[in-house]
Amino acid sequence: MKYIILVPDGMADYPLRQLSWKTPLMAARAPTIKSLGKDGRMGTFRSLPKGTQAGSDVANMSIMGYDPATQLTGRGALESAAMGIKLADDEIAFRCNLITTDGSLIRDYSAGYIPTEESRQLLGALKAEFDDDIATFHAGNSFRNILVLGGEKVTDRVRTTPPHDIVGQDFGPYLPRALDESARVVQNLLRDLMERTRSFLEEHPLNRDRKERGENPGNMIWPWSPGYRLDIRPFSEIWGMDGAAVSAVDTVKGLAKSAGMEAPDVPGATGFTDTDYEAKAGAALDLLRGVDLVYVHVEAIDEMGHSGDVGGKIGAIEDFDSRLASNLVAGLESRGLDYTLAVIPDHYTPCTVRTHVRDPTPFVIAGHGPGRDGTEYDEENAKMGSLGLLEGDAFIKMLVRS
Repeated sequence: MKYIILVPDGMADYPLRQLSWKTPLMAARAPTIKSLGKDGRMGTFRSLPKGTQAGSDVANMSIMGYDPATQLTGRGALESAAMGIKLADDEIAFRCNLITTDGSLIRDYSAGYIPTEESRQLLGALKAEFDDDIATFHAGNSFRNILVLGGEKVTDRVRTTPPHDIVGQDFGPYLPRALDESARVVQNLLRDLMERTRSFLEEHPLNRDRKERGENPGNMIWPWSPGYRLDIRPFSEIWGMDGAAVSAVDTVKGLAKSAGMEAPDVPGATGFTDTDYEAKAGAALDLLRGVDLVYVHVEAIDEMGHSGDVGGKIGAIEDFDSRLASNLVAGLESRGLDYTLAVIPDHYTPCTVRTHVRDPTPFVIAGHGPGRDGTEYDEENAKMGSLGLLEGDAFIKMLVRS
């Protein structure tokens, strides 16, 4: 038996007036994933446990069966693992966005989804100018980068805010803030570094060129979600099967690698709407030759939710269905494999809210297990599904036992 978990990041949404009170999923032409509800069983899953932040790191960790409330240290640690950054015991890693500011306002949390090659030019310049014995910059993909702090006075006891939650707002109240006196040094170091690099980035030729082209400059860094090195039990030891992950996002790749799973780089996978869905489907099928479970994550739908782009979200769902899910199912069927397939957004990212919310996320599991719900998979039908509300590691248990 092969197991596939498809994670359309942030797909779950609320009914919208402009869609005649349908959700983007309901309005989308997505026959492959919708039909799974007729042949499988549905329910909802509390992927964001009480007391945790409403982040994709928390949600994906929950889906994989880990406990983020006790095991997760921060998104920076996961993304560092994906990038091969080996954190020492006295180091913490922050996700470090390149953002666009206008005065004291955050205009864009992604600097216009800055291309990776341009982002790496800016990170290279930051490294050359600002790296020292305490702080080091590491280039990632597009606006998603890493800042590592090290030393005996370093602590993760600082409050930070995801920049996508405060677009259009004055960033002053959301600057890193010490949670206790032990973190005062880190708070001041981060604020000083943000201010000094901002002046430097404003004058960088690449950013001046982006402004002239009418594109948003990456004129400020925004460190958030700090964490120490993640130390979790291998997925194979817990569930008795080998696993792999397909994702363009370092959060998911880092979680998979920390869990001892394969997480290859897939050419053409971008984390945005231009991602190569077919390449992801092909990579998943290739991985299933050697592992029992593949976790396939797609970020594009979430980005449309954060942008409040209803049409873009519908289009991304349709691409996910026609270019990834349908190709994956066709490949499984052509190889004559016995398989169980689940679709589960990691969380809601409603277009009206433009950030993550804590509602239990709708899922469907279809394969060779007993029972059928007999209705299309969507948010409302999942709420009435036969599997009810699951929490903790109950989703992954349900999947592998179906």
